[in-house]
Order: sequence, then C-alpha cells, then structure tokens
Amino acid sequence: MTGNLFLGYNNKDIFGAGLEMELFHDGSHSHIRDNGTGNLYLRGGGTIELLSPAEEKMIIAAGNSSVSLYHDNSKKLETTATGCTVTGSIVADNVGSSSLAAVSPGGSTEANFTGIPADVRQVTVMFDELSISGNDDLLIQLGDSSGIETSGYISRSVWTNASESTAGMIIRGTSSAYKWTGTMTFTRVHTSNKFLQTHTLIDTANNGQRIGAGSKTLSGELTQLKVKPSGSNTFDGGSVSITWSY
Repeated sequence: MTGNLFLGYNNKDIFGAGLEMELFHDGSHSHIRDNGTGNLYLRGGGTIELLSPAEEKMIIAAGNSSVSLYHDNSKKLETTATGCTVTGSIVADNVGSSSLAAVSPGGSTEANFTGIPADVRQVTVMFDELSISGNDDLLIQLGDSSGIETSGYISRSVWTNASESTAGMIIRGTSSAYKWTGTMTFTRVHTSNKFLQTHTLIDTANNGQRIGAGSKTLSGELTQLKVKPSGSNTFDGGSVSITWSY
C-alpha cells in the first residue's frame, strides 16, 4: 500500500486464523480487542506513553526504569528501584484493618484471640477495667500457626518498681483491687517476624499506672494472641479486645 486505508464503523482489521485480535471503531469508541488465550504485548524501544487527545501525559513507562502515573498532566506516582514516590497525599477508604469483639474472661484463666491475618503490621490489645483475682502480673503471649510461644520475650513493666518476664509481655500487677484500662501495641519490624511492644495502662480508682516495652521474634507469622495471669489467678472482671492493621 502507498496510501491510506479507510474502514467504516465496525469494519475490523482482524489478525490470526481464529480472530485472535481485532482493531476497529464502532462509531463512538475505538477498540483494540485481544480475543486469544495469550497476552497482549505493547513493546517500545524507548518509552511507552499514553497521552490524552491534547497530548497531555497520562502514563509513561520507561524501559528498565520508572513507570509514572499522571493526573491532569501532573505526575502523582513514580516507581523507583526501592519502591515508589508519591507527590501529594494518599486517601483510602480502608488501608486494611479489622478487630475482634471484646472478650469478658471473668472466671477463666485466659482470653484467646485467633484468626489474626498473617500479614498484620500492628496489633493493639485494649483493656477495659480488666482485673484478676490476686496479685499476679498480667502476661500477653503471641503465637503463629504452630501455637502460642511462651519463651524468648524481652519485657518490662514499670511503676515505682518493675516486673520483667521472658514468658510473655508483662504488665505489672501487685494488687487484686486494680482494674486496668489502657492499651498494649505490637508493631512489626519491617518484613521480619519481630514485634516491638509498648503499653500504658491506668487504674484511676487506686492511683495506679503501668508503662513498659518489650520485643519478641516469632518463628512464623503472627496469627494468634493470648492474655493470661502470670500465675494461678483467674480473671474476675472487665474485658479485653484487639484490633489490627496491615
């Protein structure tokens, strides 16, 4: 051919013996339609650019380099060798979070939470006037698909004096009269299974407060959590619940 090829509406350039690819205009929209079982490849020697009719940039893909997304010809997101760069703010309806209903463990020796998603980045345990029958400390233990882990914790809880534990994340007790209200938060360290912990709890009726921190490296992804007295005491009031994000 040495001139132009004119096709009417819905007249198609068809490629392949089985009509695998079609190129046409239907009078309102232009179509590149891949009907085959394989992939549709768009390959360029330099950059591949998706432009508006006014030649404003929409998507720019550079070989062996970045892919950039534009809004009204203004770059908003660009991939890099280590992640991506966002110009402006990120607004999301849901960044990935959920929670489990509060458990009132009165009369029992533990409160168990299972079904935590394996890819959580942060878990917060919330205590609402939780109390135990004696002077035990409170332990929060983490677990993976193999079960709750009861060793390897670095944990300290302080108010006047300190309590420490390697069996769980400790909250200092000392009195059955206390009704603890507050939170303990676990934050995952990057892509590892190591979690760092901080907590702050108060008992306003008895002028008590506990603060502390700790760390624990799990053998697998965090999927469960247990709250229990450190000794033989039982729970006798209040509730505990958890929330997480990922």
